[in-house]
Amino acid sequence: MAIRPAALGLAALLSGGQPAAATGPLSAIDWLTETATAPPGAAPPDGGAAAGGTIAVDALGGRRLDAVGLVPAEAAGLPAALWRGSQAATLVAALSAPRPDLPPAARELFFRLLLVEAEPPRADASGDGALFLARVDRLLALGALESAIALIEAAGLDDAPRIARYFDTAILLGDDERACAALDRPAAPAPGPAARVFCLARGGDWPAAAITFRTARALGLLAPDEAALVARFLDLEDDEAGTDALAPPAHATALAWRLHEAVGEPLPTATLPPAFAHADLASTAGWRAQLAAAERLARTGAIAANRLLGVYSERAPSASGGVWERVAAVQRLEAAIRARDPAALAAALPVAWDRMAEAGLEAMLPALFGEDLAGFDLPGAAGELALRIVLLSPAAEAVARRRAPTDAGQAFLLAVARGTLRGLVTPDALRGAVRDGLLATRLPPAAARLAAAERTGEALFLALDRLDAGARGDPLGVSEGLAILVGLNLAGHARRAALELLLLGPRG
Repeated sequence: MAIRPAALGLAALLSGGQPAAATGPLSAIDWLTETATAPPGAAPPDGGAAAGGTIAVDALGGRRLDAVGLVPAEAAGLPAALWRGSQAATLVAALSAPRPDLPPAARELFFRLLLVEAEPPRADASGDGALFLARVDRLLALGALESAIALIEAAGLDDAPRIARYFDTAILLGDDERACAALDRPAAPAPGPAARVFCLARGGDWPAAAITFRTARALGLLAPDEAALVARFLDLEDDEAGTDALAPPAHATALAWRLHEAVGEPLPTATLPPAFAHADLASTAGWRAQLAAAERLARTGAIAANRLLGVYSERAPSASGGVWERVAAVQRLEAAIRARDPAALAAALPVAWDRMAEAGLEAMLPALFGEDLAGFDLPGAAGELALRIVLLSPAAEAVARRRAPTDAGQAFLLAVARGTLRGLVTPDALRGAVRDGLLATRLPPAAARLAAAERTGEALFLALDRLDAGARGDPLGVSEGLAILVGLNLAGHARRAALELLLLGPRG
């Protein structure tokens, strides 16, 4: 690190941190380190790339920040004018709404909306960058750290709010060097005293770290619990840091978590937001901790099913019950598929499904094994379960086109997968809602008004809201959510979501 107390001076030190009565947090995420308080679009601190009040946008090549994404709209199957008619503040509120029961296909669409590169919304009082930062924050809240840090890199590390988020994300990914390097950039926020001390020590300059700590503590720039944590981290011989166990912080930022780990008093991640679970995916963590973290992040969609399988496959379970039963069941299922052994597969499949369903992870099996199961012809109940899993997988339509149904229930599911529902009788409200939604020829009125005003993104958020309600047993939510997707040229997503609603059952 190039930061040295003598060069910074007292004014810079004061600008870098706030005492216990700090101003508001950087974002709606309460664990982000308060290394900057500048709003989106504001000029960086004095000495930054945009000193004097102008906004540096060179790294964006002239693009507005809210247009930045990782996936072009066309490649994501979304219109380039997705946000064109909307106001940023409206979109920020819509994407921040909790939707805990989204079917997997709808959740995948939500991630596409977070990562898409599209025309920015209309300029409003929020300023350029409000939607971008809200997308980053939503990814962080879900624990999708790799996507969040890639999105920030695509925008460029040239303003304080982005750099502050980048610092925290890199810390949680275990890349201290990357985190501290970000704070060396010209546009970086003046880091708070704790971050400055950590990076100076991390870079090997312990004398500068000690001077910075003592100065900040003397000036009241560190809250008492933070000062105790930093003192313990530095382990200064002439500074009484105490030996009693540190109290867990009421506000566990990424940096506080990292400092607790460094002093040998790690904070358990199970009670912290999902983003902290990434720490337990490291090879240095115990296998049980890795399993708990992978399962937690898989539920939010933050990691792919294959990454969960990689953790499950690491070794043979040495105990029984709970997660070990799930690991053993999935390992037996994978082994039966690889061996092409129908008898072993028929025995392993129901057990694996039941164990994963107990943990709310059954949707991982279609992603992992659905296409493989399409190549087996299993008898009886195992065969019926295999078909259900295949219909929840990318192989659904291909299998449905060559499969003859054995009963009316199967006929309906296969028709959904093929998109050939017209004329079918539906015996219950859910299947009726699915049929009506998939056969809809026009958008529901609220979504139609949004689409007509070039507010397609808002219409898609409305579809997600309705499908979230549908997953909790609201038939009208099912029909309206599916109808919006069909009307906005996302019929494939609609059919997948419909099959998930039918086969995974209500979530609430």
